[in-house]
Amino acid sequence: MLSYPIILGPVKVAIYKYAQLILLNQFLEREDSKSIFKALAYMKPRRLELVETLKCNATDSLKSTFTNKC
Repeated sequence: MLSYPIILGPVKVAIYKYAQLILLNQFLEREDSKSIFKALAYMKPRRLELVETLKCNATDSLKSTFTNKC
């Protein structure tokens, strides 16, 4: 028989994450852009999205930085 803390652990985590999402959305809806960017500066990045290396057809060189790709 499973104990309640084992079952409720993932449920509590899901509820906590959902509550954080709701509070963040409410904050973003009511604040101005200056305070939003200030808050984003304090937040930790949640994930790192990598952009693949692109090959330029004209020069056959590889572009690896964001400024080179744009």
